[in-house]
Amino acid sequence: MRGDTVIIRAFRDQARVLRVWGVTEEAVYACNKEQYQRRADGIQALDPVGFPRRDVFVYDAVLLEQLRAGTIQWSNLQTYAVPPGDAYLINGTVLRCLYCGERSTCEPHAKGRAFRCWKCGAEHSLE
Repeated sequence: MRGDTVIIRAFRDQARVLRVWGVTEEAVYACNKEQYQRRADGIQALDPVGFPRRDVFVYDAVLLEQLRAGTIQWSNLQTYAVPPGDAYLINGTVLRCLYCGERSTCEPHAKGRAFRCWKCGAEHSLE
């Protein structure tokens, strides 16, 4: 899940290649390769952008080029699916935001055992 390369149907049906950072029931949060690496290294980075799950597809370089050339449609791509049980796990822990109640993939902060909800941005300590 985290780190998967995917094709995103972005604004005006533009195809973008991004890397998955997290997933909720409604969205896949993704960012470009540079921002992904910064986040993975614990360096300040831009927040991933959430895309509706229906607009996220399995990466295939050949199909991507055909899509960009206009020789195939979005319906020819395979929708990205998260393996059962992986959608809400971070370090083996299922998390639910204490403020908004959203069950979501949360990002561990570099310092301590704190987590941030992707939906509302609330920070939680697991200490």
